[in-house]
Amino acid sequence: MLKLQVKKAFHDWRDNILRQTGEVIEMTQARYDELAQNLAEQGVDANDIVEIVKEPKNKEAPVK
Repeated sequence: MLKLQVKKAFHDWRDNILRQTGEVIEMTQARYDELAQNLAEQGVDANDIVEIVKEPKNKEAPVK
């Protein structure tokens, strides 16, 4: 799953919801590719609308 932060509000037609600026959402790579393609067909770069949130690779184990 990809974690995305919305940079610019947009209508998510598949979920029929308005995604708000600052919202963090999760979706599969296939769904992201579909979103990016749909935005490109509208002349919009997906990177202008959403940003992939990078997860740290070395997460510290919780303190017990």
